[in-house]
Amino acid sequence: MFMTVRPGGLARPKRPGSRQWRAWRRLVELLDPLANGAVRRARVRARRLGLSDEVDLEDLVPEARMEIWRLAQGFDAARGPALPYFVVRVGARLRHYLTSVARRR
Repeated sequence: MFMTVRPGGLARPKRPGSRQWRAWRRLVELLDPLANGAVRRARVRARRLGLSDEVDLEDLVPEARMEIWRLAQGFDAARGPALPYFVVRVGARLRHYLTSVARRR
């Protein structure tokens, strides 16, 4: 399934049950596997860095979802395909998050 996303057109709707609200929920559902995959890869990286005790999946999942949501708001289909855009940037965000956790140790 392909989606056209207009920059700045993804503000979260305020009325549950509205057409915009259902479209927003659908977007979240479509991108959730991307978040879960990025979290699994980040979890492996956390183990390699010796952070398995400091970082839980519960910490990484919201971080990945927030980054996907932020990226979706600024995505421009004219600049390239969506999948590499999201995969690379979400992975980078989670690596940054793990690095900040490692520095706090």
